[in-house]
Amino acid sequence: MTKARFRWGKLELKNLLRDQKRLENKLKIREKKLASASRQLTIDQKKNEAKEKKIQQEEKRIGEFANQLFRKEELFTQQLELSSKKEKQVQEEMERLNQIKKQLVDGLGKIIPMSKEEAKKNLLVLLKKEVDRELERYKEEEIRRVERG
Repeated sequence: MTKARFRWGKLELKNLLRDQKRLENKLKIREKKLASASRQLTIDQKKNEAKEKKIQQEEKRIGEFANQLFRKEELFTQQLELSSKKEKQVQEEMERLNQIKKQLVDGLGKIIPMSKEEAKKNLLVLLKKEVDRELERYKEEEIRRVERG
């Protein structure tokens, strides 16, 4: 009986050894997979860090561009307001000149013995010259303003 027990014990040891080697091989394979996954994770982490840095740089560039656009919009709005004020002044001046023209035509008709049409014609020539001078002065101011802006 001892021989049978001895064989059975030897067989059991062989089975245990074989099982242990199998487990050891599985463990080595898992360690290799884990090491590979760890390396890949490190690579992915570095890629993500590089992407994050690029995103931050792009966000900064977009922010600077947006600020530049806001400044340009403010400047444009200011120039538009200034231009509108100038246009309003020119319109008011034209209205004033038309009023003066009417007064002069009426006054000339009373003072000088000429027809109302002749007086209008003479006055229109004079007013046209005055308006042309004022318009030319306004254009020169606008050109200087645009060149400065």
